[in-house]
Amino acid sequence: MRITVHIPDNIENELKINAANANKSVSSLVAEAITYYIRHKQRLELGNKMLDLAGKVKISSDAQKELESGRIDDRT
Repeated sequence: MRITVHIPDNIENELKINAANANKSVSSLVAEAITYYIRHKQRLELGNKMLDLAGKVKISSDAQKELESGRIDDRT
């Protein structure tokens, strides 16, 4: 997929430097950063849902397993 975005010059320079240091293309580094951002937001949302439920309902042992599986997925 091709997407066009406008990035400030100072961020563009940092992006190119980081991509070169990681021996990656700028495109792959941006894709990695977006994936990290999306997973981070999903974890925060899940955590907030769990906090909202805490004390309101009895949480099954499967809930802990689900949280742990989300953490494991982030390591890959």
